[in-house]
Amino acid sequence: MKKLFFKIFISTSFLVLGSTYTHAQLKPKTHTVEKYDTIKFTVYGGKCNQCKINIESAAKYNGGVTLASWDSTTSILLIIYSKSHIQLSEIKKHISHMGYDTDEFKASKRAYRKYATCCKYRDI
Repeated sequence: MKKLFFKIFISTSFLVLGSTYTHAQLKPKTHTVEKYDTIKFTVYGGKCNQCKINIESAAKYNGGVTLASWDSTTSILLIIYSKSHIQLSEIKKHISHMGYDTDEFKASKRAYRKYATCCKYRDI
């Protein structure tokens, strides 16, 4: 009886110690660091606050953009975006679909016409 108890005790000890040792050997998860780019480019728009809101919202729409700030006096849009989530050309294309010209894409007449008179930068 003592031999049986001793064998069970030893077996249990090896299982507990073995699982602890194996668990300690696991590698910690590695976190990938996303690469963000900061870039400025021209977005033509009106001079009102609504244009600012529309342009910044259009830049952030598809995700991957952490910051978008448009200066109405210089027509420069500053963005910080993740290259792994979205390409710069996709951001510019979406802004043009919303009715604003960028340095790479021109807004369609239909998208441009939907804005108020103060926002129609082509007519100024």
